[in-house]
Amino acid sequence: MWCQASGERLIRVIARHFFSSEASLAAFPVVIRNLERLAHATGWPVDLWATYLPDFRPPRTRPSDIDIHVSKSGKDEGGGTKLWNGFFSRKKGTVLLVDGDMQAFYAKEIMILRSLLQEMHEQRKAFGCAARTQIRMHRNTALNDLRIAQEVFYLSFGKPALPQNPLQLNLHKLPATYRKLGDVFSGCFAINLEHPATVRVRKEIANMRRKKMFFGFAFEYYLGMRFAQMNQVMSMYLPTRANHQVTQRSAHAVREMIRGDYLELRQSKIGKALENHVSSGRVLEQLRRLVSTR
Repeated sequence: MWCQASGERLIRVIARHFFSSEASLAAFPVVIRNLERLAHATGWPVDLWATYLPDFRPPRTRPSDIDIHVSKSGKDEGGGTKLWNGFFSRKKGTVLLVDGDMQAFYAKEIMILRSLLQEMHEQRKAFGCAARTQIRMHRNTALNDLRIAQEVFYLSFGKPALPQNPLQLNLHKLPATYRKLGDVFSGCFAINLEHPATVRVRKEIANMRRKKMFFGFAFEYYLGMRFAQMNQVMSMYLPTRANHQVTQRSAHAVREMIRGDYLELRQSKIGKALENHVSSGRVLEQLRRLVSTR
Protein backbone atom coordinates (compact mmCIF):
# COMPACT_ATOMS: atom_id res chain seq x y z
CA MET A 1 0.00 0.00 0.00
CA TRP A 2 1.23 3.48 -0.90
CA CYS A 3 1.30 5.15 2.51
CA GLN A 4 3.19 7.75 4.50
CA ALA A 5 5.15 5.11 6.40
CA SER A 6 6.72 3.92 3.14
CA GLY A 7 7.47 7.34 1.71
CA GLU A 8 4.05 8.73 0.70
CA ARG A 9 4.37 12.27 -0.52
CA LEU A 10 2.87 15.04 1.58
CA ILE A 11 -0.93 14.95 1.76
CA ARG A 12 -2.88 17.80 3.28
CA VAL A 13 -6.65 17.72 3.82
CA ILE A 14 -8.76 20.82 3.19
CA ALA A 15 -12.26 20.42 4.64
CA ARG A 16 -15.18 22.81 4.28
CA HIS A 17 -18.49 23.42 5.99
CA PHE A 18 -21.10 26.06 5.21
CA PHE A 19 -23.50 27.47 7.81
CA SER A 20 -26.85 28.25 6.21
CA SER A 21 -29.32 26.92 8.79
CA GLU A 22 -29.66 25.95 12.43
CA ALA A 23 -29.21 22.32 11.36
CA SER A 24 -25.85 23.06 9.77
CA LEU A 25 -24.84 24.89 12.94
CA ALA A 26 -25.90 21.94 15.11
CA ALA A 27 -23.92 19.58 12.87
CA PHE A 28 -20.64 21.45 13.39
CA PRO A 29 -19.40 19.43 16.44
CA VAL A 30 -20.09 16.22 14.49
CA VAL A 31 -18.12 17.59 11.54
CA ILE A 32 -15.14 18.36 13.78
CA ARG A 33 -15.18 14.88 15.35
CA ASN A 34 -15.43 13.30 11.90
CA LEU A 35 -12.38 15.21 10.66
CA GLU A 36 -10.43 14.56 13.85
CA ARG A 37 -11.04 10.84 13.27
CA LEU A 38 -9.61 11.16 9.77
CA ALA A 39 -6.57 13.07 11.01
CA HIS A 40 -5.85 10.60 13.84
CA ALA A 41 -6.20 7.54 11.58
CA THR A 42 -4.00 8.84 8.76
CA GLY A 43 -1.62 11.36 10.26
CA TRP A 44 -2.66 13.81 7.53
CA PRO A 45 -2.89 17.47 8.64
CA VAL A 46 -6.44 18.82 8.31
CA ASP A 47 -7.59 22.41 7.78
CA LEU A 48 -11.33 23.06 8.23
CA TRP A 49 -12.67 26.18 6.50
CA ALA A 50 -16.13 27.04 7.82
CA THR A 51 -18.11 29.91 6.29
CA TYR A 52 -21.28 31.60 7.52
CA LEU A 53 -23.66 34.09 5.88
CA PRO A 54 -23.42 37.76 6.95
CA ASP A 55 -26.76 37.60 8.80
CA PHE A 56 -25.91 34.31 10.53
CA ARG A 57 -24.32 34.15 13.97
CA PRO A 58 -20.82 32.64 13.89
CA PRO A 59 -20.41 29.27 15.61
CA ARG A 60 -18.28 28.68 18.65
CA THR A 61 -15.24 26.48 18.27
CA ARG A 62 -13.38 24.34 20.75
CA PRO A 63 -9.70 23.36 20.95
CA SER A 64 -9.00 20.67 18.37
CA ASP A 65 -6.19 18.67 16.76
CA ILE A 66 -7.26 20.07 13.39
CA ASP A 67 -6.89 23.68 12.28
CA ILE A 68 -10.28 25.44 12.22
CA HIS A 69 -10.87 28.69 10.35
CA VAL A 70 -14.28 30.39 10.63
CA SER A 71 -15.06 33.38 8.41
CA LYS A 72 -18.00 35.38 7.12
CA SER A 73 -19.03 34.79 3.52
CA GLY A 74 -18.62 37.79 1.25
CA LYS A 75 -18.57 38.73 -2.41
CA ASP A 76 -15.09 37.29 -2.95
CA GLU A 77 -15.35 34.57 -0.30
CA GLY A 78 -17.25 31.86 -2.15
CA GLY A 79 -16.44 28.20 -2.66
CA GLY A 80 -13.98 29.06 -5.41
CA THR A 81 -11.92 31.26 -3.10
CA LYS A 82 -11.68 28.50 -0.51
CA LEU A 83 -10.59 26.06 -3.21
CA TRP A 84 -7.99 28.48 -4.52
CA ASN A 85 -6.59 29.20 -1.06
CA GLY A 86 -6.62 25.53 -0.11
CA PHE A 87 -5.22 23.99 -3.25
CA PHE A 88 -3.27 26.42 -5.32
CA SER A 89 -1.57 28.40 -2.58
CA ARG A 90 0.63 25.29 -2.32
CA LYS A 91 2.97 23.92 -4.97
CA LYS A 92 4.10 20.58 -3.50
CA GLY A 93 2.46 17.27 -2.64
CA THR A 94 -1.20 16.29 -2.92
CA VAL A 95 -4.16 18.14 -1.44
CA LEU A 96 -7.41 16.34 -0.63
CA LEU A 97 -10.64 18.34 -0.44
CA VAL A 98 -13.45 16.86 1.67
CA ASP A 99 -16.92 18.01 2.66
CA GLY A 100 -17.34 18.37 6.39
CA ASP A 101 -20.25 15.95 6.77
CA MET A 102 -20.98 14.37 3.36
CA GLN A 103 -18.75 11.41 4.22
CA ALA A 104 -18.21 9.67 7.56
CA PHE A 105 -14.53 8.82 7.94
CA TYR A 106 -14.25 5.34 9.45
CA ALA A 107 -11.95 2.47 8.50
CA LYS A 108 -13.76 1.60 5.24
CA GLU A 109 -13.92 5.17 3.98
CA ILE A 110 -10.28 5.84 4.88
CA MET A 111 -9.22 2.66 3.08
CA ILE A 112 -11.02 3.89 -0.06
CA LEU A 113 -9.32 7.28 0.16
CA ARG A 114 -5.91 5.63 0.48
CA SER A 115 -6.71 3.39 -2.51
CA LEU A 116 -7.79 6.41 -4.55
CA LEU A 117 -4.54 8.23 -3.79
CA GLN A 118 -2.52 5.12 -4.55
CA GLU A 119 -4.25 4.67 -7.94
CA MET A 120 -3.66 8.35 -8.75
CA HIS A 121 0.02 7.86 -8.01
CA GLU A 122 0.37 4.62 -9.98
CA GLN A 123 -1.60 5.88 -13.01
CA ARG A 124 0.12 9.29 -12.87
CA LYS A 125 -3.19 11.16 -12.80
CA ALA A 126 -3.53 14.76 -11.64
CA PHE A 127 -7.10 14.53 -10.29
CA GLY A 128 -8.73 11.87 -8.11
CA CYS A 129 -12.46 12.01 -7.32
CA ALA A 130 -14.27 10.15 -4.53
CA ALA A 131 -17.54 9.60 -6.42
CA ARG A 132 -20.89 9.83 -4.62
CA THR A 133 -23.19 6.87 -4.02
CA GLN A 134 -26.31 9.07 -3.86
CA ILE A 135 -27.05 12.63 -4.94
CA ARG A 136 -28.59 15.18 -2.55
CA MET A 137 -27.89 18.85 -3.24
CA HIS A 138 -31.15 20.51 -2.19
CA ARG A 139 -34.03 19.67 0.17
CA ASN A 140 -36.59 20.54 -2.49
CA THR A 141 -36.96 17.61 -4.93
CA ALA A 142 -37.57 19.79 -7.99
CA LEU A 143 -34.56 21.99 -7.24
CA ASN A 144 -32.43 18.93 -6.50
CA ASP A 145 -33.43 17.57 -9.93
CA LEU A 146 -32.50 20.90 -11.49
CA ARG A 147 -29.02 20.70 -9.96
CA ILE A 148 -28.73 17.10 -11.17
CA ALA A 149 -29.62 18.21 -14.71
CA GLN A 150 -26.91 20.87 -14.49
CA GLU A 151 -24.29 18.34 -13.41
CA VAL A 152 -25.39 15.73 -15.94
CA PHE A 153 -24.91 18.25 -18.74
CA TYR A 154 -21.39 19.09 -17.54
CA LEU A 155 -20.54 15.40 -17.09
CA SER A 156 -21.73 14.67 -20.63
CA PHE A 157 -19.26 17.33 -21.79
CA GLY A 158 -16.28 16.27 -19.64
CA LYS A 159 -16.74 12.51 -20.19
CA PRO A 160 -14.66 11.38 -17.20
CA ALA A 161 -13.57 7.77 -16.74
CA LEU A 162 -16.17 5.75 -14.81
CA PRO A 163 -15.44 5.24 -11.09
CA GLN A 164 -13.96 2.04 -9.73
CA ASN A 165 -15.93 0.21 -7.05
CA PRO A 166 -13.39 -2.04 -5.28
CA LEU A 167 -15.63 -2.69 -2.26
CA GLN A 168 -18.74 -3.30 -4.40
CA LEU A 169 -20.69 -0.54 -2.68
CA ASN A 170 -24.45 -0.54 -3.22
CA LEU A 171 -25.34 2.05 -5.89
CA HIS A 172 -29.11 1.53 -6.00
CA LYS A 173 -29.73 5.12 -4.76
CA LEU A 174 -27.45 6.62 -7.39
CA PRO A 175 -29.28 8.00 -10.46
CA ALA A 176 -28.62 6.00 -13.63
CA THR A 177 -27.23 9.13 -15.28
CA TYR A 178 -24.31 9.20 -12.82
CA ARG A 179 -23.71 5.47 -13.18
CA LYS A 180 -23.42 5.98 -16.95
CA LEU A 181 -21.48 9.26 -16.96
CA GLY A 182 -19.31 9.10 -13.83
CA ASP A 183 -18.73 11.83 -11.25
CA VAL A 184 -16.15 14.60 -10.87
CA PHE A 185 -18.26 17.07 -8.86
CA SER A 186 -18.57 15.21 -5.56
CA GLY A 187 -16.85 17.83 -3.41
CA CYS A 188 -14.36 15.16 -2.30
CA PHE A 189 -11.32 15.03 -4.55
CA ALA A 190 -7.53 15.13 -4.61
CA ILE A 191 -5.15 17.09 -6.81
CA ASN A 192 -1.48 16.32 -7.37
CA LEU A 193 -0.08 19.84 -7.22
CA GLU A 194 3.18 18.90 -8.97
CA HIS A 195 1.58 17.23 -12.00
CA PRO A 196 2.17 19.10 -15.31
CA ALA A 197 -1.60 19.16 -15.96
CA THR A 198 -2.17 20.87 -12.60
CA VAL A 199 0.47 23.49 -13.34
CA ARG A 200 -1.37 24.23 -16.60
CA VAL A 201 -4.82 24.38 -14.96
CA ARG A 202 -3.51 26.62 -12.17
CA LYS A 203 -2.43 29.21 -14.76
CA GLU A 204 -5.82 29.03 -16.49
CA ILE A 205 -7.68 29.59 -13.22
CA ALA A 206 -5.37 32.42 -12.17
CA ASN A 207 -6.25 34.16 -15.43
CA MET A 208 -9.99 33.77 -14.70
CA ARG A 209 -9.61 35.12 -11.18
CA ARG A 210 -7.77 38.18 -12.49
CA LYS A 211 -10.99 38.82 -14.44
CA LYS A 212 -12.95 38.63 -11.14
CA MET A 213 -14.42 35.20 -11.93
CA PHE A 214 -14.25 31.70 -10.38
CA PHE A 215 -15.02 32.91 -6.86
CA GLY A 216 -17.97 30.48 -6.67
CA PHE A 217 -18.84 26.94 -7.74
CA ALA A 218 -18.00 27.51 -11.42
CA PHE A 219 -14.41 27.00 -10.29
CA GLU A 220 -15.21 23.49 -9.06
CA TYR A 221 -17.10 22.56 -12.21
CA TYR A 222 -14.19 23.81 -14.27
CA LEU A 223 -11.71 21.63 -12.38
CA GLY A 224 -13.75 18.47 -12.95
CA MET A 225 -14.44 19.12 -16.64
CA ARG A 226 -10.97 20.40 -17.48
CA PHE A 227 -9.12 17.49 -15.88
CA ALA A 228 -11.56 15.05 -17.52
CA GLN A 229 -10.99 16.76 -20.87
CA MET A 230 -7.24 16.23 -20.36
CA ASN A 231 -7.76 12.54 -19.46
CA GLN A 232 -6.36 13.17 -15.98
CA VAL A 233 -9.20 11.79 -13.84
CA MET A 234 -9.11 8.75 -11.57
CA SER A 235 -12.28 8.08 -9.54
CA MET A 236 -13.55 5.61 -6.97
CA TYR A 237 -16.90 5.31 -5.16
CA LEU A 238 -16.95 6.51 -1.54
CA PRO A 239 -20.10 6.08 0.62
CA THR A 240 -22.23 9.23 0.87
CA ARG A 241 -24.01 9.91 4.16
CA ALA A 242 -27.78 9.85 3.56
CA ASN A 243 -28.48 12.66 6.06
CA HIS A 244 -25.70 15.09 5.19
CA GLN A 245 -26.52 18.80 5.19
CA VAL A 246 -27.88 20.27 1.95
CA THR A 247 -28.77 23.78 0.86
CA GLN A 248 -32.15 25.45 1.40
CA ARG A 249 -31.62 28.18 -1.20
CA SER A 250 -34.66 29.62 -2.93
CA ALA A 251 -35.64 28.57 -6.45
CA HIS A 252 -34.54 31.98 -7.72
CA ALA A 253 -31.13 31.68 -6.03
CA VAL A 254 -30.56 28.19 -7.43
CA ARG A 255 -31.46 29.26 -10.97
CA GLU A 256 -29.27 32.36 -10.74
CA MET A 257 -26.36 30.24 -9.48
CA ILE A 258 -26.73 27.81 -12.40
CA ARG A 259 -26.97 30.69 -14.88
CA GLY A 260 -24.00 32.52 -13.37
CA ASP A 261 -21.83 29.39 -13.34
CA TYR A 262 -22.51 28.75 -17.03
CA LEU A 263 -21.80 32.36 -18.03
CA GLU A 264 -18.43 32.21 -16.27
CA LEU A 265 -17.57 28.83 -17.80
CA ARG A 266 -18.41 30.25 -21.24
CA GLN A 267 -15.52 32.72 -20.77
CA SER A 268 -13.01 30.05 -19.72
CA LYS A 269 -10.59 27.86 -21.65
CA ILE A 270 -13.39 25.33 -22.30
CA GLY A 271 -15.97 27.99 -23.18
CA LYS A 272 -16.15 27.54 -26.95
CA ALA A 273 -16.29 23.74 -26.73
CA LEU A 274 -18.98 24.01 -24.04
CA GLU A 275 -21.01 26.34 -26.26
CA ASN A 276 -20.77 23.85 -29.14
CA HIS A 277 -21.86 21.09 -26.77
CA VAL A 278 -24.97 23.10 -25.81
CA SER A 279 -25.95 23.62 -29.43
CA SER A 280 -25.63 19.95 -30.39
CA GLY A 281 -29.07 18.40 -30.99
CA ARG A 282 -27.52 14.94 -30.66
CA VAL A 283 -26.22 15.77 -27.18
CA LEU A 284 -29.56 17.17 -26.04
CA GLU A 285 -31.38 14.08 -27.28
CA GLN A 286 -28.88 11.84 -25.49
CA LEU A 287 -29.41 13.81 -22.27
CA ARG A 288 -33.19 13.51 -22.58
CA ARG A 289 -32.82 9.71 -22.84
CA LEU A 290 -30.46 9.58 -19.87
CA VAL A 291 -32.67 11.76 -17.67
CA SER A 292 -35.74 9.71 -18.56
CA THR A 293 -34.00 6.62 -17.10
CA ARG A 294 -32.83 8.21 -13.85
